Amino acid sequence: MKQYSMLHLWGIYLLREDISLGINEQITLEISIDVAILQSGYAFASPLMQGTFNAGRLRTTAKLAQQYGLGVEIESHQGSSTDYEIALLQNYLAQGCIDGYQYVPTAYFLGNYESVARSKKACDLLQKYTSSICIEPTFISNAKWSWTKNPNIQAKIGVSSDMRPSGIRINWSPKHKYWFGRVVVEGFIAMNNNSIWKMLSSTEIGAKTWRDEDWPSTLLPFSLLPLEKILSIRVVFIGSSWLPSLANEDLIIEQIPNGIALQASTGAPYRISPSMFSYNPQYGDTTMKTLSNFSRGLLTDGQWSNGQWEPTMSVDWLDNTYTHSYIRIALDFTAIMNINEIIVRLHGGSYGSINWPNTARLLVSSDCVPFSSYSSSDCTVKSYPCTDRIITGSKNTDQGGLLLFKVSSSFRWAKLEFQPNAWLMIDEVQAFVNGNDISHLVNYYFLTPPTSKPVSSSDGAYLDDGVRLNDGAIAGVLGPITGWMKSELRTITIDLLINGNIRETSVWALIKPDWAISPP
Repeated sequence: MKQYSMLHLWGIYLLREDISLGINEQITLEISIDVAILQSGYAFASPLMQGTFNAGRLRTTAKLAQQYGLGVEIESHQGSSTDYEIALLQNYLAQGCIDGYQYVPTAYFLGNYESVARSKKACDLLQKYTSSICIEPTFISNAKWSWTKNPNIQAKIGVSSDMRPSGIRINWSPKHKYWFGRVVVEGFIAMNNNSIWKMLSSTEIGAKTWRDEDWPSTLLPFSLLPLEKILSIRVVFIGSSWLPSLANEDLIIEQIPNGIALQASTGAPYRISPSMFSYNPQYGDTTMKTLSNFSRGLLTDGQWSNGQWEPTMSVDWLDNTYTHSYIRIALDFTAIMNINEIIVRLHGGSYGSINWPNTARLLVSSDCVPFSSYSSSDCTVKSYPCTDRIITGSKNTDQGGLLLFKVSSSFRWAKLEFQPNAWLMIDEVQAFVNGNDISHLVNYYFLTPPTSKPVSSSDGAYLDDGVRLNDGAIAGVLGPITGWMKSELRTITIDLLINGNIRETSVWALIKPDWAISPP
């Protein structure tokens, strides 16, 4: 240090992105940590980065950092070399002024140094931020909404010519906790000298919303055709028992791309011809080979193991974040019934990486097959969380058990949805009406194929995984995608399984000319 007389040792920076026992505990006891920084991960898991975080993630991070006395990390994806990445950085900095972390210890992850150094916009934003100048967000907050209640809560706002709405974000707070219901976003759309109200997006607010935090947010993204102009936006809150108390500050108008809205076909089965995916299951039966018919198989054969896993009794899926994050099974009860309970018999305990799922829920409808939580006037969907998990037998870590869904609702179609943790092994699905087992009436359809072996590829094509083209997510980067060469002709067939009204369709494709990627 003697040769650097003007350099003073302020501290040592420990680059660890977790807090766990062992080395971190030892360092804390022997050295002590003066400043800890919380990161949100928003820049790397936003909708167009194939993630699930919206800009509300920054607000949630700020609330947690304030609660625990932490700083907040500013993150930049790939050095903010594109307009979208600059918009993400802009929101990080804007939220710092809104919630106050602009004035506390901060860490910066700027990605590729050369990229951020070449981005004048990014450098200008950072220079202003570090000079204590507030940065304007890309979103619009505290807009003047018109509120009514009759009987549901409605908020309405006019859209000026300088606004570019791409979604509505709802910022929840502890006073809203455990409100369950449905939110619908509608737009008054002008196109070809005609103006109509059109549903833009809808979602259900359930247990998943409140599971992890006190300050969650819900994003309802939407997209318009090039010739469509949105004149007004209406947000409707439909509650099952009580209605939340909301104000202007709780509704945010997003203006950067945030993905696409769930639709009636989101999650529906499809096939590509010629095939790009081989349904060659490693475990379980093969009813997913039939595209247009529900079937019966291992999940309704009346046989299961109460104890350890038996490979001949179960249908199995291996979690793979690069293909699908949810396992979905559609059910058909052949007629509308007042079903009280649904039981899923499965296995867990960590033996052989066989674990209980992270989450489980049930979607039901009398109008349509509920592929997703999308709900409309001609397809009402209700959601029910798993109410209990019971272990029926075990041998160390190799356990058998069941998941209970208390329903008490009349419906014909249902969908079981699981977020797996490594292997998901299901033996049986049962349904009950007033305590009577009606499992012999249950037909099912694998919306997510069991773990399979893809066809081999010698031409370097981006193979399909059987669910990617209808999972409700689009990519703004070159990640796990489905693609083929321009000389190839392929047909995609989507099956809604029952008759329905189709008003419009859309196809989303990547455009990256310097990589020779173009839409059809």
